[in-house]
Amino acid sequence: MTATRRLDAALTFPDRQLEPAHGDTVGVRIGDGQASARLSRLGGRFWQLRLESPLTAAVGQEVAIVSPAGGALGSGLVLDPEAPREGPTRDVIARLTQLTRILER
Repeated sequence: MTATRRLDAALTFPDRQLEPAHGDTVGVRIGDGQASARLSRLGGRFWQLRLESPLTAAVGQEVAIVSPAGGALGSGLVLDPEAPREGPTRDVIARLTQLTRILER
């Protein structure tokens, strides 16, 4: 477990109309912790969550994404709880795809 302010995650949003956009602020719930975060789209289902306050997270841990009002938007898995600040590149997508495959085994 790592206390982090930035993590990469694979997220799904069942209702496409409620899917947040790059740069939106959402609530993030991991375990018993909750914090606000700004979303950064990395590509496909991969997002970087830039947390306003630290949360403890581990690779493979479930993450819930909620609206600022508290309604459920989506969920996913933590892929890298110690993610460097990065943008959408082929190398980032390849690394996160590989991490996802390892977790899905």
